Amino acid sequence: MKRRTFILGTSTLGAAAVLAACSSGSSGDSATTTTEVPAADYEAATYDEIKNGGTYNVALQELGEQQNPFHGNASGYATDVWYWYNPQFALYSPEGEWSFNPDYFTDVTAEEVDSNTVVTYTIRDEATWNDGTAID
Repeated sequence: MKRRTFILGTSTLGAAAVLAACSSGSSGDSATTTTEVPAADYEAATYDEIKNGGTYNVALQELGEQQNPFHGNASGYATDVWYWYNPQFALYSPEGEWSFNPDYFTDVTAEEVDSNTVVTYTIRDEATWNDGTAID
């Protein structure tokens, strides 16, 4: 009986310690401050305003042999780098509204056919991959 009481008492004490650690320790009278973060926090510029050339330095913890971001062995770092040198087909406004990139498409439409959504991309004739190969 004494052992059961001891175990019950220590588990109750342990639970109380855990719950006490989760509390904020404030009386609830303190004011909460919030900081509003803008939807897009960058300097918008047109292509003509951006200087060509230069050096861009970035720190990566690792960049493995697997450069395909859709492969199971790819890392988050490889995925980040992949997005830097591949075309960006979708654009988003600061409000989060989607639009197609007019550098690659002349039109993008979506319609429902036999209960399936069919998206049709009309590729611009001048559109190329980063190596100059036509996108077709």
